[in-house]
Amino acid sequence: MLSAIPAVLAPDVWVSIGLISIAMAGYTGALAVTLSFPSDVFPRNLVGTIWGLASMGAGFGGMVFTLITGWVVDHYSYTPMFVGFGILPLISASIIWFLLGPLVRQVPPVRRA
Repeated sequence: MLSAIPAVLAPDVWVSIGLISIAMAGYTGALAVTLSFPSDVFPRNLVGTIWGLASMGAGFGGMVFTLITGWVVDHYSYTPMFVGFGILPLISASIIWFLLGPLVRQVPPVRRA
């Protein structure tokens, strides 16, 4: 997704479109990982609650960032938005790694017949 940053500085429109396409492909891959994340990290009885909270946060975040994007583009340009689009996934991954710490695989107990 970092390819979004040089997309606004590209001298040719086709290079910019290519870089944006690469960034969007990265976003799609990250979204697929993010969608399976709660079921990998939280116990089964909490996955629905986590999904509900995450969906609510995504809805409110979408509303707020739509307003912020419009204001930034009106007052500055698209450049800060593309830079943010490139940097925010790194920040969010760092926050997740910091909050979760090392993940330890829990092996279910062996049933003996």
